[in-house]
Amino acid sequence: MIEINLYSFFAVVFFQILGAWAHFKKMKQSKRVRGTYFDYLFSDSPNKSAATGILMLGSAWFSITAGNGDLLNPQLLWEFLHRGILHVPSINAVLTAVIAGYAFDSAVGKGDIK
Repeated sequence: MIEINLYSFFAVVFFQILGAWAHFKKMKQSKRVRGTYFDYLFSDSPNKSAATGILMLGSAWFSITAGNGDLLNPQLLWEFLHRGILHVPSINAVLTAVIAGYAFDSAVGKGDIK
């Protein structure tokens, strides 16, 4: 049985949601969607949002089981920040999670002009 750190899992999911939010902001600036992020997720396209959410959870699970997500352990990150250490593998893991969230939302939830 595989043991995972749930804090790391939730950190990966958080950064993926942050990436999806960045994609939403880009679409909002180009006037491809209207309303709030909540409207975008649940009112405008719930099926696309569900597909994006499933992709994010699966990707986060794979990231954790493959070992990349362990670099996003919040306790580890806080300790590095507290000591003033720039831990490049952790920065890589954060950027990977943000880019994955952005890419999943971009691929699945294209956004239609309303």
